Amino acid sequence: MLVYFRKEIAVILTGERKLLLFIALGTVPAVLAALIFADRIESFFESLKAVSVMLFVTGVWLFFGETAGRLRERRGKLRKSPGWVSAILIGVAQGFALLPGISRSGATISTGMMSGLKREEAFRFSFLLSIPAITGAFFYKLKDFSSPAVWSEMGLYILGGAAAFITGLLTLRILFTAVRRKKLYYFGIYCILAGLTTFIFSPPPVQTELETGRDSVPRLERRPGKESSAAASPRNFKARGH
Repeated sequence: MLVYFRKEIAVILTGERKLLLFIALGTVPAVLAALIFADRIESFFESLKAVSVMLFVTGVWLFFGETAGRLRERRGKLRKSPGWVSAILIGVAQGFALLPGISRSGATISTGMMSGLKREEAFRFSFLLSIPAITGAFFYKLKDFSSPAVWSEMGLYILGGAAAFITGLLTLRILFTAVRRKKLYYFGIYCILAGLTTFIFSPPPVQTELETGRDSVPRLERRPGKESSAAASPRNFKARGH
């Protein structure tokens, strides 16, 4: 991503301070969501049906973004750069993307087009906005590299990073082409179908004994005022010393 947007990053660092401010502003909602709702967000990863619902939401989100973008293009009401409101709205969309099944790029690009940004600018701001989050996650995970097990498999990590770099560049080019040619509908259809299929065929959640409120050890019911036949047997009578 840094390679793909190297020119934009250079412009921001050298002179476009206002865009840098909007990126910082758009990063705040995701940071707050991660700090405040960390436990609830984590619980979504345990439910396949929740993920399927979020996939469906992503598909609908893409449809709304594409439709809004086309309507604004017909009316000629488009902006070449984000403003305060659009930066916050796109940042909120990025915060929602912390949920599994919500596409970060799809949600932020669609929200950008709904807020009145040109397609290319919505695409650009979406991925520039992801750089602080990705950078923060990278430094947060650096502590894991202190483990000897990680260093013993460093070759695999390097190979995986190289593969991710190549596929990332290809994905960015494909997505930019889809945005520019007004083809986000295709991604929306895919997400909706994937969400519905996963929801229908996903197994029901397995409930533990603690969740159902039952003890794992069965209990014998006793009627008040009566002893069991075993307790009143002659053997037990002798065992008690009578």
